[in-house]
Amino acid sequence: MTNRVDLLKFYSAGRFDFDGLIMAIEELVSNVDGEQLMINYTEVNEILSGTNLKRNSAHGRILARALANLIFASAHRSSAEMSKQKPSRRQIDTVQRKYDSSMKLTDRVVDTMKLPININEILFAANREWDYALELSRKNGLRHREITVTELLPTTNCPHCNVETYQIGANHICGLCGAMV
Repeated sequence: MTNRVDLLKFYSAGRFDFDGLIMAIEELVSNVDGEQLMINYTEVNEILSGTNLKRNSAHGRILARALANLIFASAHRSSAEMSKQKPSRRQIDTVQRKYDSSMKLTDRVVDTMKLPININEILFAANREWDYALELSRKNGLRHREITVTELLPTTNCPHCNVETYQIGANHICGLCGAMV
């Protein structure tokens, strides 16, 4: 099952509501049964634009990775909270690798005094989520065998309603009417 999160809903006036995003991810995860969980997110470019950060700048890349990391960590933590199965070594190793990767990203924390958004708070929220995910997955395992988080980038406009479409694999899907283009 695929779920979509519009990150722009959590951004206002230079602040990113990471607690609101975490709650939205919890809700998405709780509504997905089965072994696979796929979360797609959008509007990173709009947040970067609103903060005057360039996608290819050091701060822009860190912000984009921090947002993806927070979604991924929240999905894993929520899946572990809802799990009622014995943890497998593979699941624990997967969460451990992602946790380690998150810690490396935090080592690159930037001087936020010059930035128009709370990147450090987003990074620390993601690390907190990974801490919980690791602890809970060791106890409970994961409800979902596979968790995928993907950024959907705008590609073309839908011929039906002239709204930007998003690429998923080889398909382009309209963000408004859902048509495959």
